[in-house]
Amino acid sequence: MSDLSDLKDVYYDVLAFFSPTGIKSLFKNFPDFQQNNTRIAVFGETTKKEALEQKQIQLTAEIQSLNEQKTQLEIELKRVTYENAELKKQTGSLQVQLNESKSKVQQLNEANEILERKLREASEIDGTRLVEIARLQDAVKNANEKKRELERKMAQLNNDLEKM
Repeated sequence: MSDLSDLKDVYYDVLAFFSPTGIKSLFKNFPDFQQNNTRIAVFGETTKKEALEQKQIQLTAEIQSLNEQKTQLEIELKRVTYENAELKKQTGSLQVQLNESKSKVQQLNEANEILERKLREASEIDGTRLVEIARLQDAVKNANEKKRELERKMAQLNNDLEKM
């Protein structure tokens, strides 16, 4: 431990401790230490534990050791990797659904084209039938006119016969 007794009347904005020994040294050299407005930062879990055992200290900042940071980063990496795998599964599932939907749309488009073609064919057939029906109606009309004309001629001939 360092002898810091010559610093009794010196005040610091921040004290940073990198080991439990530093905390012990503070209280050995300054048994009546008062934190007041001094901010206290510690590095690592064991230093934090030692600082918390001293009831007069309130921690302002805690700096994790490299191992702790590494462990937390590894945990975070595993979490992100897991979430990424889950997202890939969901993306794969959505891709399958999208492909199925595209296939259904294509089938519906093909069915629609078939129906449109059949409708055109039916319209053409109906159009042909309508033309044929119109011709037949004209033929029936002509036949009826000829029949009436023949009936008139027959009536005229009957009149002529009766007069004779």
